[in-house]
Amino acid sequence: MGEVLIPDDVRAFLLQHIDAIAQLEALLLLRADPTCVWSAETPAKRLYISTQEATAVLERLATDSFLTTPPDVPGSYQYHPASGDWPPLWTKTAPRSCRENPHDKLRSPPLAGSLAA
Repeated sequence: MGEVLIPDDVRAFLLQHIDAIAQLEALLLLRADPTCVWSAETPAKRLYISTQEATAVLERLATDSFLTTPPDVPGSYQYHPASGDWPPLWTKTAPRSCRENPHDKLRSPPLAGSLAA
């Protein structure tokens, strides 16, 4: 039998909350700077998706309580997970290059290697 590349808790998280790679990438992007308030345009440009798709992705993440939508800045999002259980998953889920250099948000390392325990 081969080595399990995705730990069970990460697999469960991904199956429950992530429908598309863009969601995971957006979540990791916003997590890299939790003090920043984002509009959909910036993640759209960084993830090479349309603003409409970015808005849908961010709305889903907000619905799942990963992001807040500051009332004083309509159409904006900020990383602020409602559960204390999620942050430990990020060290397993976040690509190694993002952990080593969180400001390098444009690289996309292979998922299989980045999810290894």
